[in-house]
Amino acid sequence: MNQSTVRTPHNYSQIKSLAAIWQITATNFGNIIALKDTHGDRQVSLTYGELAQQITTFAAGLQALGINPGDKVALIADNSPRWFIADQGIMTAGGATVVRSSQAEKQELISILGDSDSS
Repeated sequence: MNQSTVRTPHNYSQIKSLAAIWQITATNFGNIIALKDTHGDRQVSLTYGELAQQITTFAAGLQALGINPGDKVALIADNSPRWFIADQGIMTAGGATVVRSSQAEKQELISILGDSDSS
């Protein structure tokens, strides 16, 4: 690592949630690749700046749909960049993720949805 890539550590002691980290990483590491997936149907490569923007956009969309802080949001999907953006977007909007793989048994998914009070 050369001197141009050495960064001053950020003081994370005042951060109250995981979602608050995304703006900091976008500001400090905006052009560095944060997420790369070469295994899906479509290869994905996002910088911290792009990732933070997609998370923020997803959160704004949830809020526009009526999701409020404290709401539980069901996220049934397989592991992928879109899953990560959705999960972090839910938290950024103030929600709690109720998560399960889409490969779970139908009855298990029905039970999770019924018992979780999720949107």
